[in-house]
Parts: sequence; C-alpha cells; structure tokens
Amino acid sequence: MEFMEIGTESQIVLCLHSDQTRTDFRLDAKIMKYLDKTTAIIQFFIDEDAPLNFESVRINLEYKIANSAPYFWNHAKLVRYQGNYILRVPHAKGVKINRRSSYRVPIGTFARTNHDKLPSAVVRDISHSGFALSSNKNEIVLKVGEVISAAFTDQGFTIHLKGRLVRTEQREGMVVYGFYFITPCPNLDQYIALKQRPLRKKK
Repeated sequence: MEFMEIGTESQIVLCLHSDQTRTDFRLDAKIMKYLDKTTAIIQFFIDEDAPLNFESVRINLEYKIANSAPYFWNHAKLVRYQGNYILRVPHAKGVKINRRSSYRVPIGTFARTNHDKLPSAVVRDISHSGFALSSNKNEIVLKVGEVISAAFTDQGFTIHLKGRLVRTEQREGMVVYGFYFITPCPNLDQYIALKQRPLRKKK
C-alpha cells in the first residue's frame, strides 16, 4: 500500500517511543493534506495546551483497514512548521504485518559489530522492530541506551543492523542484549519472510 493511498481525513495511529522516559504511547491523528508521496500535514485528535515536541521520540505510523492486517511505515519523522504538524515517512510503500506472524525469528548466526567491548556476537533473533545479540561472556559489557551496529550474512542476504540497547539479561553461560531498530534495515522484510517459511511448515 502506498502512503498516499491512505487518503485525506483517514484516521492513522502514531506509535511513539520516548528515549528520554523509555515509555511507549499512541496518538490518533488524521491526514489533512499531502505535500508529496512521502509527506503530509496531519492533525491530532487531542486538544493541545502547547505545541507537541517530538525530539528524541521514535515514530512508527500505523494504518488499519477494516478486517485487514495493519500497514506500517517505520522510522517516520514529525515536525511542527508554521503551525502545522508535518509527517514524513522514509518510503512511500508501507509494510503489511500480520501480528500473529511478526514474532521474533530465531537466527543463530555470528555477526561483527562496531563495539570494541563486543566485537562479535550471535544474532539470536530478529523481528520487524528489533533484534537480540548474545555473548558467552559472563559480564555485561554494554549499557542500556548505547547504539550498536552489526552485520551478518545468511542465505544470500547481508543484513546490516543498527539499534539502541533497551534490555540486558544474564543467563547461564551467556548475556542476551535486546535492541530496538533506530534506522531502517534494508531487505529485512524479505529476509524475515524467507526465515519464516520453514517455521510455518512445522506447524
């Protein structure tokens, strides 16, 4: 589905995550006018006492058609300009996600990272919103809030990951780090679809 196919006056949902307060919240809005194929003026369904500030906030756009799985545009940008809220999505085409099949897909492949304290790790799993790395080091070497880049190759895909650490978990003989994507991951949709095929056949 193309962004402009949503249509004006259609209700959308902005899924927001604040890096400062580490909280998630949702705001209902509607599209008032399209400026181009990835940009539109929107209006919120709330009374504003003061202009809303979206600095340090991650934004995903959700649009749902009745009796259909929702479409998502991740890593959107939202600014206030001349009294209007301007929404920009990184790609014109949205991704249709069936929540029942958007669970984390197990990977189990080594990746190289850009972090000197964790130069390599195992990609445990990946989803449309984030990924998890594991290390056999018994100590936690990354801090929540740190940004890390990693890359690995699997089944003909070279996947580049960039995320912010949101959780750590010590398990027997390993530490698991959970990340939320902060930049789009090219080819992620095709890669996840490929990895999910054998999992669906087992059901």
